[in-house]
Amino acid sequence: MPKALFVAGLPGSGKSGYLDTLANEGFQRFDDFKANAIGDSSTFRHSSRFHSLVRALRDGHNCVIADIDFCRSEARAEAANIIRDGVPRVGVEWHYFENAAEQCRLNIRARGRDSMDQAKEQYNHAAVWRMWDAIAQTTYVRGVVDGAINVYVAAGEEWLGPGQLFKTPEAARIARVRQRVFVGNVESRIPAAMSDLYRDPANSYVALVDMVYIARDRLEGKDVEKSLADARKRAVELDRITGGANR
Repeated sequence: MPKALFVAGLPGSGKSGYLDTLANEGFQRFDDFKANAIGDSSTFRHSSRFHSLVRALRDGHNCVIADIDFCRSEARAEAANIIRDGVPRVGVEWHYFENAAEQCRLNIRARGRDSMDQAKEQYNHAAVWRMWDAIAQTTYVRGVVDGAINVYVAAGEEWLGPGQLFKTPEAARIARVRQRVFVGNVESRIPAAMSDLYRDPANSYVALVDMVYIARDRLEGKDVEKSLADARKRAVELDRITGGANR
């Protein structure tokens, strides 16, 4: 019976060495499984290597599959269900690495990956957010909102002409932009919602400014899973651009 061994853990937690060991033992390796997915989707079956994985398992090969998104319980459940549905009699197992952000940082440094270390220190927004007290968090949210509104007004007046931005009835394209910029009456609750979202290790590197609006949408009762997945992908791409590797 073929085995699908899924691996969940933060960058620097030791996944690379573990995957190397399994590859030497004959496992087919699928690292960063959701990178470059079809339509930039976080859905498991939209991975560009999904069909290769299913084919390998159906041919009887053991496979190890790793992705940072597996830190989310929803992503783990989805992956296991899809593989069980697509490959009869497959064995599904999980290997978890400890959620120890500081040790991950030290591991990355020890491997001599200074560029990644720099990127992780710069872009671990969850750690930065937790360092701030309530006043600093509230001030940050207020600054993001005020700045976005000022840019919205200045850009709107420049592109549309004086008085057009607030003309009634409101044009559909203006309404769409305004809905993305303004936070409404939930602003005072955004800091607490951000703190809650950052408790998930998978969200550690989601940019603070992205999290402001994701928290707003969550408070308004919207489904934010796609927004979180998109924000995680942006963080991973930034890490790659700056020389890091999402391991």
